[in-house]
Amino acid sequence: MIISFILDGVISKYAPYSLFSILIFIYLDKSNLKKYYLSSFMIGLFYDFFYSHTIFFNSFIFLSCAFIIEKLRNKLRGNFINSLLISIIIILYYYSITYLILLIIEYITFDFERYLNLILNSIIINAFFVLLVCLIKKNKHIH
Repeated sequence: MIISFILDGVISKYAPYSLFSILIFIYLDKSNLKKYYLSSFMIGLFYDFFYSHTIFFNSFIFLSCAFIIEKLRNKLRGNFINSLLISIIIILYYYSITYLILLIIEYITFDFERYLNLILNSIIINAFFVLLVCLIKKNKHIH
């Protein structure tokens, strides 16, 4: 979890589309849901503090993403295709909610091309992260 958080900061300097901090919740142990949800809220709070400089904005979005991930993981088996599908759903959700809120408060103006570019680039870079985590997780189970 900490590595994915740090990677978000490093990668965002070169490709500002990483959502590693959210997507890592696909792989976290959900046996203790209270801890799982608290962790997602805290990572969102750190993300707010270190990367977006907003208070509680990403905290609640990360929390809702963790809820969606947990519900999807209960319905889907844990393989690469399903993890990729979940990551795409979360990326669409995260950027749609964020974009909508920023539009409502008139922080940005609507630009469909920019929004679509953001989504597509994010899906591409985060697909590599999901693949990497799946490979690491698979190797860990083999040994």
